[in-house]
Amino acid sequence: MSDYARTLPIFIGHGTADPVVKFQHGQKSAEYLTSDCSIKKATEEDLVGITFKSYDSMGHQSSPQEISDIAKFLQKVIPTIPE
Repeated sequence: MSDYARTLPIFIGHGTADPVVKFQHGQKSAEYLTSDCSIKKATEEDLVGITFKSYDSMGHQSSPQEISDIAKFLQKVIPTIPE
C-alpha cells in the first residue's frame, strides 16, 4: 500500500441483507484496509480513510439513503472548481 493511497477518502456502503456479497464480507473488507493496510477510519471532520456505512435490510442494490450518503461524501471530498 503506497503512502499516497493512505491519504485518499474511500466510501464503502453495504446492505445488511445482501445475498450475493454477504454483509460480513463488506465489513471484513473495511477491517482489512484499516488493520492490514494501515488506512485509518475516516471521521465526519476528516474524510481521509475509510468511511463504512451499512444499510439495514438492503440487498445487492443501492437505496435512496445510500445514494444520498454517497452524494454528501462526494460533495465533501471533490473540490469545487471556481468559476
